[in-house]
Amino acid sequence: MTWTQITADQPALGRVVHDRMIRPGTLFAADVDDVTVIGSESETGAQYVARWPTGQEYLRPATTATSLGPPEPVRRLLSVR
Repeated sequence: MTWTQITADQPALGRVVHDRMIRPGTLFAADVDDVTVIGSESETGAQYVARWPTGQEYLRPATTATSLGPPEPVRRLLSVR
C-alpha cells in the first residue's frame, strides 16, 4: 500500500510507503481501489473471499486437505443492512 502525503507548503504530492514513519500531525490520503478479504472456515476448510467494490463474495469448499472446489456465491460480509 502506498500513502500520499499532503503538505500545506507543497502543492505537488509526495509518496510515502506505509511502513515508513509518518510524523504525528501529518495529513495523508489513502486511495484504495480494491479491498479483498480472504479467510477460511475452521470447521469445513472452505475458503471465503469477499471483494469490494466489485461486490464479489464466494465460498470455495474444500475438496481435499489441499484442494478447493469452484466458487459458490454467498452473501455475508458485503450484504446491505
